[in-house]
Amino acid sequence: MSEPAPELVERIVREVVAALERRAPEEKPPGEAPGAPIRPPVGVCTGDYSQFPELRGRLHGRGNPDSAPRPAREGPAPLEGIVTASRLADALGSAPDGTALLAPSARLTPLAMDLAREQPRRVRRAASEPDSAATARWLLWAETRFAVTERLAAQAGDVARVPADEEAAALGQAAEAIEVGRAAGAVVLVRDAARAMMLANRRPPLRAVLGTCPEAVGRARSAIGANVLILEPPYHGAEALEAMAEKFLAAPPERPRDLDRALEAVGAPPGTEGA
Repeated sequence: MSEPAPELVERIVREVVAALERRAPEEKPPGEAPGAPIRPPVGVCTGDYSQFPELRGRLHGRGNPDSAPRPAREGPAPLEGIVTASRLADALGSAPDGTALLAPSARLTPLAMDLAREQPRRVRRAASEPDSAATARWLLWAETRFAVTERLAAQAGDVARVPADEEAAALGQAAEAIEVGRAAGAVVLVRDAARAMMLANRRPPLRAVLGTCPEAVGRARSAIGANVLILEPPYHGAEALEAMAEKFLAAPPERPRDLDRALEAVGAPPGTEGA
């Protein structure tokens, strides 16, 4: 077979090159420079899994267990109902952080309360959610019908009367409401404050202050986060009582962070200050 003439070969080559040059702009994506595509060396991972259907999910994080969001770990459920000392001890021993969580409505038996007082930093109560429109910011209880009672009730604004016949029951109801977050504090009106002060400061949630003057009430709020104000109407005029109540009701009390350390230093469990 005879070889083609050089002129014919050269003409064919020129026509083929010209045809390729005419087709190149139409076949290349916009923005891509003419010329042969440059591919990475063999063995280099580019992250392009489009050619592998079983791996395409990795383009959006699907199919990659390490990139999938993981559900947050839930801690132990709060203890509910009647909590005995053994239940509380088991919760303290099994909790990852060594802290037992009580439901807002949980009630401790006397032995469980002793255990909680021994380890106040390891027992905490879950925050309660507002459950009804009847939730009051402040509580009010009066031993008898004092002339200033209604004026203090109006001064407190969002206030609920404590339905009790004697001060021990009233302070017990106030302690329960404050402990579960249904009230920020309480104002107690009595003829003689000595007994009320002793009873109030034996209840762990209560930190009572005797109203002697507005300045003393303000200092008690800062020093111990007082949440119970005990007033003696027979020994103070209406104006003085209202001034002390105004100082006490200015804002919800906050328990100082160093209070537990101070109580531990003198060997007193939290809640017994002033008793």
